[in-house]
Amino acid sequence: MKPEIIIISDMWGAEKSAWLNNFQHALLSHYKIKFYDATKLGQLDPNRYGDEKSLHQAYIETGIDHGIQNLIRIEKEPQIYIACSIGGIMAWKAALEGLPIKKLIAISSTRLREESKSPNCDFQLFYGKDDSNKPSANWLNTFAKDKHEIINGDHDIYTDKEQVPYIIKSLLEGK
Repeated sequence: MKPEIIIISDMWGAEKSAWLNNFQHALLSHYKIKFYDATKLGQLDPNRYGDEKSLHQAYIETGIDHGIQNLIRIEKEPQIYIACSIGGIMAWKAALEGLPIKKLIAISSTRLREESKSPNCDFQLFYGKDDSNKPSANWLNTFAKDKHEIINGDHDIYTDKEQVPYIIKSLLEGK
């Protein structure tokens, strides 16, 4: 039986997650995939907000906290997580609050730059070198020393079909 892997979307959720197909294609032969829509975890309706800035603010105000609590309530067994953007901060903070995680791969989770603790689990962070909101080199060296990679691209590297195999290779090789 294949082990399970959990993928958490970015702030747009399932509605704008065509990128998920790239991950599924790369992972299905190795894992059973469970997908969480960050909008559902965060109890937010993206159609209610007029723009990206308003939706992002709703996550900061309540959505991230709802997402953390929902993950902790739903998931009881240690799993591998791939979490994109806002999904990464949800998983990171949930791990700090006791969510059992075998490994967290957080991609473009720029809000981690605000964190002052690392979770007690194996993790790997990926950021696009052109993402203006990625954590500083100082933050990365303090909280993610040897557990981060800066790759070509901007914030949406997880949507880049060319970058997905590289990210998945890191997982499959156990880096």
